[in-house]
Amino acid sequence: MVAQMANDGLLRITYQDDGSLSREEMRERLPGKFKVIVPGSPDEDEYEVVNFSPYRIHQRCAERLRLGRFVLAADAAHLCNPYGGMGLTGGFADVGGLYDCLYGIYTGQADDAILDKYDEIRREKYWSVIDPISTGDLK
Repeated sequence: MVAQMANDGLLRITYQDDGSLSREEMRERLPGKFKVIVPGSPDEDEYEVVNFSPYRIHQRCAERLRLGRFVLAADAAHLCNPYGGMGLTGGFADVGGLYDCLYGIYTGQADDAILDKYDEIRREKYWSVIDPISTGDLK
């Protein structure tokens, strides 16, 4: 993914690489990666790398989103790769669903067992929707 974040000409470039490589090996591969993914296929002398920050992408979901009075939502509940916005979208859905549950408890329309249902539904949505889509975005 290549994005220009401001009008200063800087680009943010995000891509997947071999996780078994060292930081130095990844750095050495930058010119070849940029040649392929940056518009205009720039040569190495046509740009300056201002920052280089490799990180590991995680795909995981907590075993439980509710334990007693504690409830997890969004990034505290699950992580996925940043491509495609599934983490943000899933986080919004978590918070919306949790709001509905808490509102129901507050107004007397539900008891706290509804939070177990929140746990069940949101984990199922992670495994059936968010994880497959965000994993597919890596390919």
